[in-house]
Amino acid sequence: MYFWKRLFSEDYEETLWKTSLRRVFPNKKLRRADVALQLERIYQTRNRLAHHEPVYGRRLAETLTAIQFVAANLGGAYAPGESPLAKLLEDDMERVKEQAAALATRFASFSGTTGSHP
Repeated sequence: MYFWKRLFSEDYEETLWKTSLRRVFPNKKLRRADVALQLERIYQTRNRLAHHEPVYGRRLAETLTAIQFVAANLGGAYAPGESPLAKLLEDDMERVKEQAAALATRFASFSGTTGSHP
């Protein structure tokens, strides 16, 4: 993941992305910095998971959005959810969203309860 994050860094703006960004991400409105931001979010979450840190709430939502961004924009002009990458990730993304919703429900069930511990 670090490789991809670095590849989309500002260091390669002039030498690589000014001429090639549209081939990889055909959406004409995208800038290299837009892609780099989403890859950075995915990279940071990957690192947190590798260190057994929890990822839920806002961070999880931002990560899922970043993954959907890359899946939707990489490689071609596809309808939403129709790119090969989006189709590959579809079941896993749905499963993560379902598990996140279940976790949020569980956390919510704890709020408002008082225990004997501070």
